[in-house]
Amino acid sequence: GGHGVGTGDAVLLEVALRLTETFPTQTIARVGGDEFAIVMESNMDRAGADAAAALVCTSLEGEFLVEGQSVRVTACVGIAIRDARCSSSTLIGNAGSALSKAKQAGIGDYRLYDAEMRRQVENRLAIQSGLRVALRTGGFRPGFQPLVNRGDRTVLRP
Repeated sequence: GGHGVGTGDAVLLEVALRLTETFPTQTIARVGGDEFAIVMESNMDRAGADAAAALVCTSLEGEFLVEGQSVRVTACVGIAIRDARCSSSTLIGNAGSALSKAKQAGIGDYRLYDAEMRRQVENRLAIQSGLRVALRTGGFRPGFQPLVNRGDRTVLRP
């Protein structure tokens, strides 16, 4: 806290510079408020993904000197490895899902998008789709279940 918007922008710029120095041949983009994407153009496996995540965290360690103030930055990393039928938007979405899991796990952590996350996403999408269909086709029947006082059998008002 206690830092202005200008300081925040300066920190983001420093993060971008450090990531660029660490991954000079990769495409790096800011994709959200404080989120960056690094596109690795190689055949990446689990070990390579782990190493890249560790490198991200290491590159952001140490103090950032911003506008004369010492600032510390911590990173959470979400990784998705592209498979043959995966579109770019799906890949970014998968990395975002993994990032959410990494944030839940805690600072300095990273997660690789995996089959369990895919299952959770597919379940959520199936539920959302089912709810939309039910809303359109009158599949919901509103019901009323009164709360009754067991002693005198009077209906309790909400």
